[in-house]
Amino acid sequence: AGRRLVVQIVQGVGDGLRFVRYLGIVKERGGEVVVVTVIAVMDLCKDLKGVDILVEGPAEARQAMVFDVYVPLLSLPGIFETRLETIPSQVPYLFADPRKVRYWCDRFPGTGFKVGLVWAGKATDRRRSCPIEELVPLLKVPGVEFIGLQRGAPAKEVSVLPEQMAFE
Repeated sequence: AGRRLVVQIVQGVGDGLRFVRYLGIVKERGGEVVVVTVIAVMDLCKDLKGVDILVEGPAEARQAMVFDVYVPLLSLPGIFETRLETIPSQVPYLFADPRKVRYWCDRFPGTGFKVGLVWAGKATDRRRSCPIEELVPLLKVPGVEFIGLQRGAPAKEVSVLPEQMAFE
């Protein structure tokens, strides 16, 4: 209580988005909560429960700040001695910007259930990726429209999919 805590999303964006649910618990302990994240998720994080200040920046951003305590985001479950039954479960905890929702609804019209798909993580960790061919059974699920969100060289892998696969 009464101190400034900097929480930094230093792992991958996906991991960060799953664990920002802990920020409300952090705020309940008192003090000012400053979150440092990457620009790609600033909009999603701007209305998070428990965040007083949101800062875009790389890992070095915290060096220019005045703070009392620093913690990487993914350390919070351990600090709070999380068990399955104590994982913060209030959902939703992330909210998309309504203007962006309208934009994407207009770009991908239709009534099907839409799922964005990324199949390759950082090249430095092969466990976070899979060949797109292994996803072919998933892409056949009726009533689901998959939209490729993959970036970089792995995005070209869609060329190996069967021609009948509807994949934006």
